[in-house]
Amino acid sequence: MDTTPGLNETDKTGDWSRLLKQKYKKELGEISREYPHKRSLYIDYRDIERFGKVGISLADELLENPGKVIEDVLEAIKANQLIRTKDGNEPKGINIRFTNLPKKTAIRNIRSEDINTFVSVDGILRKTTEVRPRIVEAVFRCPAGHFTKKEQKYGKFIDPDGCATDGCALK
Repeated sequence: MDTTPGLNETDKTGDWSRLLKQKYKKELGEISREYPHKRSLYIDYRDIERFGKVGISLADELLENPGKVIEDVLEAIKANQLIRTKDGNEPKGINIRFTNLPKKTAIRNIRSEDINTFVSVDGILRKTTEVRPRIVEAVFRCPAGHFTKKEQKYGKFIDPDGCATDGCALK
């Protein structure tokens, strides 16, 4: 298996592009016509699984690494211009939503192993609270006084191991 980082990502984007063109052409056209009033694309998990060997690997990756998969789907839409707005600009704020996931988990059974995985829950909403913001970009300072900027798009934010400045003794 080729471990070139850019090659694998391009293949996933191409696979998502083929799936969307084949199974969701009507829905993509509907979003194009009704944008910005309609922004959500609903993708059925069973359709992904039925897309052959490629679909099974996409479905498995969705459950294990949902943030990356959503980025891949959005990149496939953007790269192939699957959604076109009336003014010809790139659509902003498109939501990808997955339905019919294989297993529903009771809220009380969600554990730390479920962090950064895709979990489907069934329940009744009784109370809401404000969502706490998530760090996506941070600046760290090493004891020597050098600053390191770190950015992360999805998953739990991971602190840098050491100073990223060239020539720092604390590297």
